[in-house]
Amino acid sequence: MRRLATLVYSTMTDKAKGKRACLIGMGLNLLSRLYSFSIFVILLGYKKGILRQERLGCPVISIGNVTVGGTGKTPLVIAVAEAVRSKGARSVVLTRGYRQTDGFSDEAALLRRHLPGVPVLVGADRAGQARDFLRDRCADVFILDDGFQHWRLFREEDWVLIDATNPFGNGAVLPRGILREPLKGLRRATLIILTKTDQVSVEQKEALRRTIERMCPKTHVIETVHRPVAWVDMATDQTKPIESLRGHKAVSCCGIGRPDSFAKTLLDLGVEVERSFVFGDHHGYTRQDCQALKAACAAHGVTNLVTTEKDAVKLRRFAPLLTNETRVMVVKIQIDIIKGKHVFLERIDRLLRR
Repeated sequence: MRRLATLVYSTMTDKAKGKRACLIGMGLNLLSRLYSFSIFVILLGYKKGILRQERLGCPVISIGNVTVGGTGKTPLVIAVAEAVRSKGARSVVLTRGYRQTDGFSDEAALLRRHLPGVPVLVGADRAGQARDFLRDRCADVFILDDGFQHWRLFREEDWVLIDATNPFGNGAVLPRGILREPLKGLRRATLIILTKTDQVSVEQKEALRRTIERMCPKTHVIETVHRPVAWVDMATDQTKPIESLRGHKAVSCCGIGRPDSFAKTLLDLGVEVERSFVFGDHHGYTRQDCQALKAACAAHGVTNLVTTEKDAVKLRRFAPLLTNETRVMVVKIQIDIIKGKHVFLERIDRLLRR
């Protein structure tokens, strides 16, 4: 089953070759057509009023994307909540809690860790979660995490993140490609946010901007980078300078949407990775996984195990096992807006004035 899943994913991303991949691709293409048609029917239902969007009576900012995999939504959700708080206003985060294990969501835990005092509500019924919250508490704005395809909840702002390093995959909709819906859906966006723009050339970035402007000529486009700012020792929560692991050997592990992005971050930081463990997105770590990680560190004679913040959330339960002879170092990432920050802040100001 795992081999088949790997082959399907390789076909989705056009990495698989040969007759077998071609046959699978034909089947996936048919499923993509059916999936696209189902999205068309649902959106038509909302447009005609057959399906109704729920309004909270409180402004909502949706933050989402048009592809599967990591575009960097969580750092942006954190940035928006911090911007709201800096203005003396109250935000509440609504998140799906994707692939919860034993009721545990890595995104929700990470958001709570970074946003003390900001309510983070987890559940598929995000409108219901918000209504329950508003019965006896107040909010100035709701932040809908991963909400671009959550059409049930009305939003004043629809912000879409696009990974500049892999904006649309092969251009096909799931399951033949990585698009969650046809690209014309981008026209619903009120703001488009390019992420990881420092990882592409100026020519690539400008070509992407022109493509977006053709599809969405009236939508503002801002540019961001995901910047590593520090290392955090998982055992002690002590922060170390981001340059402190340059030239040091390590074993790495991650279970995120874009593991290649994490690998590039480590390369840029000068970490000498002896062995890399790449798990599936939202991987639920087991004791056996951690024993393998620890064994790899011992086999390569290294004491540093480096990972992402999302992975660290799930690895913490195994901290006594991992940190006995190994130092688990977590790279802390923040999103920086390098072009269009005034638009970002103006949109938040406008919502808070409603």
